[in-house]
Amino acid sequence: MTLMHYLCKVLASKSPALLDFHEDLKSLEVASKIQLKSLAEEMQAIIKGLEKVTQELGSSENDGPVSEVFRKTLKEFIGIAETEVASLTNLYSVVVIIYVHPSVYLIIYSISLSLSL
Repeated sequence: MTLMHYLCKVLASKSPALLDFHEDLKSLEVASKIQLKSLAEEMQAIIKGLEKVTQELGSSENDGPVSEVFRKTLKEFIGIAETEVASLTNLYSVVVIIYVHPSVYLIIYSISLSLSL
């Protein structure tokens, strides 16, 4: 019995869902066509856009009561957008780690399966 056979037997008895990992690889070909550079550029564009919106809020402070509703709405939007951009940045970091070290994906996947069982 080889180590591979032993591992498969252990997985089959303890976590049979892990043996179906090939199902998750169906989208791998499509994902491999995504350029990390273009993702980084799009993320930077989103961050710059948020910075511009924040600058616009600062500029509107001098408008007086005319733009009070605008400022209130913009502050709410910025609060939500900052949270979303932070989430996007975290997800991008995970993508970079997985892109550089694909084995990390398998570890994360196996842990998530273990937690769901």
